[in-house]
Amino acid sequence: MGHTSLIEPLESRTLFSAAGLSLPNVLTGAPPAEALAARHVSHVVHLNGTISGSYGAQSLVPDVGRTYSFTGTGRVHPMNAANLSGQITTPGFIETGIATGQLTLSGVSGSVTLTVKGPKENGFGPMPPRLTFSITSATGKYGGAKGNGHIVIRLDAASGTFTMKF
Repeated sequence: MGHTSLIEPLESRTLFSAAGLSLPNVLTGAPPAEALAARHVSHVVHLNGTISGSYGAQSLVPDVGRTYSFTGTGRVHPMNAANLSGQITTPGFIETGIATGQLTLSGVSGSVTLTVKGPKENGFGPMPPRLTFSITSATGKYGGAKGNGHIVIRLDAASGTFTMKF
C-alpha cells in the first residue's frame, strides 16, 4: 500500500494590525509609549494673581529656623479660583542661608506644586518679603507644567494673616 501525500494550498491569511502596540503592551494593557509621552509634554505656565489666608510660625528645633505654614484661597491665572497650602522654613543657626519650602496651588482642573526660595539672609532672619519659585510638579490640566516667577509676600503678625502676589 503506497501512500501518496497530497499537499493542499492554504488560503492567504491577513494579519490584524497591532500598530503602536508592542508585545509587553498587549500583555500588560499599558498604553503605547507615544501615548505616555503625549501625557508628559511640558508647557510653560505663568502664574498671576493673589492668595490670602492665615499662617502660623513655629520653631520646633532650636537650631532650625522658623517654619511658616500657610493656608489660603484666591484667584491665580490660569487656575482661576485656587487654594494654597504649604510651608516655608527660614534659616536657623547658620551665618547666612535662604528660606526654602514648598507651596501647592490647587483648583478644580488640577494643581501645581512650587519649590520656593528666598534671597540670602542672616540666620534666624525674618520671612523675606520676596521669594522666587519654580513649578516642580503638576496634575490634571496642568500636568507637565513648567515655569518660574516671583512671589511678593506680606505677613500680618498681629492677625496671623498673609497675602501672596504671584
